[in-house]
Amino acid sequence: IVALGSEPVCPNPCFGVCPCTIGNLGVAKFAPDKTEPKVSSVEVDMNGSGKLTVVFSETVTGKSVAPQALSLQSNANGAQAQVVALSASASVTKKSHTTYEIQPTADDMNKIKAQRKLCIAQASCHVIVSSAFATDTATNTPNKVEAIANTKALLVKAFGDDKTSPKLTHFALDMREGELTLTFDETIDADEFKVKELTLQATTSAGA
Repeated sequence: IVALGSEPVCPNPCFGVCPCTIGNLGVAKFAPDKTEPKVSSVEVDMNGSGKLTVVFSETVTGKSVAPQALSLQSNANGAQAQVVALSASASVTKKSHTTYEIQPTADDMNKIKAQRKLCIAQASCHVIVSSAFATDTATNTPNKVEAIANTKALLVKAFGDDKTSPKLTHFALDMREGELTLTFDETIDADEFKVKELTLQATTSAGA
């Protein structure tokens, strides 16, 4: 509530446009912003390198957004849930005063995909955050974001499926131990790995 310390002096009655001289106005009473910002919605895209779009209820300070304070959870109540927290090194990009885009690290994405019940569809993708996730722009004492508990996790507003096929990046063959080590660019389902589909050849081109 703001009360003005002085009133403009105007002719009374006033006909037409009246020039009113207004002196310096002082604030008689000031109420600071004590309202915690909230996470209004989150969209998760699991395709490619992954992306989270976070919308806040009010303007937050970009430098305050801490991705490590956000976790993805497989259900809303936390019972026997699979949970993965993002890394502090996940990149944060400001899209507007209230919207930020977070790109998880490759390690984050691999951890998420390794959990077979986490974020495989919208229904299995929820968000929890601690109060350290972000602060608003209140000058004297910034307000911390309202925490979202694991017992009341926020269902994501939109979900994008993983449509990117994994790639074999390199392999190592130990003829002495008879061991072949394969490295992929992302987490794969070991139960779906079929050794009979693997072939070793002497050259890069078949039949050369």
